[in-house]
Amino acid sequence: KENALIKARAVYKALKSQNPEALKNTVILSDDSGISVKALDGAPGIYSARYSSDIVEHPTEASNRAKLKSELDKKGVFSSPAFYTAAIAAISDIGGFSECVELGFMHGSAIADERGENGFGYDFMFIPQGYELTIGQLSAQIKEALSHRTQALRAILPHLKALAKG
Repeated sequence: KENALIKARAVYKALKSQNPEALKNTVILSDDSGISVKALDGAPGIYSARYSSDIVEHPTEASNRAKLKSELDKKGVFSSPAFYTAAIAAISDIGGFSECVELGFMHGSAIADERGENGFGYDFMFIPQGYELTIGQLSAQIKEALSHRTQALRAILPHLKALAKG
């Protein structure tokens, strides 16, 4: 939640310094997300995007997946319960200053193998609950329906609708 708010607050502050009037009709949205793997005590969690920073100077999606595979291999685990989390933050001056953060989750399993060609990040190593294929093997439509970001956006929608009413 805090990382999503940090991002939204930074944009809010920049806009306020450049054009405070623009904020009267603006909602700033930001997100932060990550994957948590039970066998790894919740890692990589909030460090998902830079998980392999202890191995490479500039972590990439591929280096992060390689580290996830390595860490699962070290534990002797091929599959572990895991979940994606997305935090969506909204900041607005409409009707007075407000901040809101909502969470979305996608539960399933992380595997020590890469499968599929669709998606990004850890999608090739994550099997959503109720499926046998990784996110990287599923269609974009199924991924969108299951997505932790979709869940978080649905959760924040009532707040956005309230702002729209003024």
